[in-house]
Amino acid sequence: MPDDTIDARTRTRAAAVPAAAGCAVLAACAALAGGSLTSTADARPSGGLSVPGKPAVSAAICAAQRSWTCARGQVLTLRGENLQAVRAVVFLGAAGRRDDVRLRIGARASSAGELLAIVPKRARSGRLRLVSSIGTAANSAKPLRVVNDIPGIDEAGGTGRIFAGGRLQATFAYRAAALGGEDAAVEAVRVSDGEVVRRWPLAPGPDGRGEVLWDGFAGDAPVRTGTYLLRLSEAAATIAATEPGQRAEVEIIEGFYPIRGTHRAPSTATQRFGGARGHQGSDHFARCGTPLAAHTKGVVHKVAFQSAAGNYVVVNTPDGGSYAYMHLRDRPLVREGQSVFTGQRLGYVGETGRAWGCHLHIELWSAPGWYQGGRPADSEPLMLRLDRWS
Repeated sequence: MPDDTIDARTRTRAAAVPAAAGCAVLAACAALAGGSLTSTADARPSGGLSVPGKPAVSAAICAAQRSWTCARGQVLTLRGENLQAVRAVVFLGAAGRRDDVRLRIGARASSAGELLAIVPKRARSGRLRLVSSIGTAANSAKPLRVVNDIPGIDEAGGTGRIFAGGRLQATFAYRAAALGGEDAAVEAVRVSDGEVVRRWPLAPGPDGRGEVLWDGFAGDAPVRTGTYLLRLSEAAATIAATEPGQRAEVEIIEGFYPIRGTHRAPSTATQRFGGARGHQGSDHFARCGTPLAAHTKGVVHKVAFQSAAGNYVVVNTPDGGSYAYMHLRDRPLVREGQSVFTGQRLGYVGETGRAWGCHLHIELWSAPGWYQGGRPADSEPLMLRLDRWS
């Protein structure tokens, strides 16, 4: 059975937990690393020896997750009774012992009512077994659901605006008496020129109600920033009606400016695309630690560190192209193969690699993508455009 030990390696894993977990995670990491945690360790009563009772868990909590759900590498807080003497947590996984993972717990990582652990990378969903220093053991009443990813932080969530590819989408509800033919559809019409940019055939449920959700993409590309009208086509209007109280016109913004704080655009030839040094991106300046968001949706292609680029992330976009963010302060908050939405936090401005001053180096690549046969393009015009809207 694999055995994960809380030691210097654990501190490395704990560093991957995003800032969204807040100071509680910092305290947890300090405890796991053997540091001071007065809120738990100092809570133990002094005096004579006593034999602790059987450990019991009543709650399992991870930042930004539902109860009894945690991501690999995330700090897990277990609450219950008689936890002060627990010296190992076994992630039991499925039936049998083949996927069990045993995690040793340091003395300063637990108190009578609370225990801190980092979910091992090899852990699987299942019940937890708590083993005390005197050999008593007990299984949790509920299974822990182990997931791959910490929920993405939505930098655009508080704006109330619809950014193409983001979590907030336009909605259009209708009631239809029949399905109708191919021409019976919901249409998205650009108000400025009357062009129909997208259509959805009517697809009502058994009760005749139907709904369209639109993220602002038409095919594999975001629509231009502007106002759009969601409506029934002429054919659909003969057999369907719009549900009352809807907002027919919506504003769609083509993307989201990535630097979420005070920033400065490129101002010299060396900071712009091309030039004598063959610069493949544009450099946008902000304080180190400023959050960075995905400017459009896609799938993470690469997460790595390189001597020149520093910490970087590459996202493949629906049109086959890519974009890259470089010199991030820390390892990006996403993993390769993960889908990201527009506005999702990817990391923080930094100056890792060959960088002079805190800044974000942004590259845009045509299909088939970043060093996959595509070609770099100037990212500055798009960034300046997005900066005006977001």
